[in-house]
Amino acid sequence: MNNQINVLESLVNDLLQKGNTHGLDRVLRLLGKELELYKNNDNGRVAWEQDKTKFSSNKIQIGSGGHYLEGF
Repeated sequence: MNNQINVLESLVNDLLQKGNTHGLDRVLRLLGKELELYKNNDNGRVAWEQDKTKFSSNKIQIGSGGHYLEGF
C-alpha cells in the first residue's frame, strides 16, 4: 500500500508544479498532508505489529495530556 501512496505523493507534487488555480493547489496541498498522515499511521501500525514489546502503556493519556486513566 505504501508504494501506491508514494505514487500518489509523486503525482500530487508534479501537479503542484503546473501553475494551477488557487483552489486546485489548495486541494492538492491538503491531499499531500493527508497522504503523509496516512503513511505515518501505517508505519506506526507496522512497528506495533512487528515488536509490541517496544511500546509501554504505563500511562494511558486522555485528550491533551492532563488526564490519565487510573490503574495504568
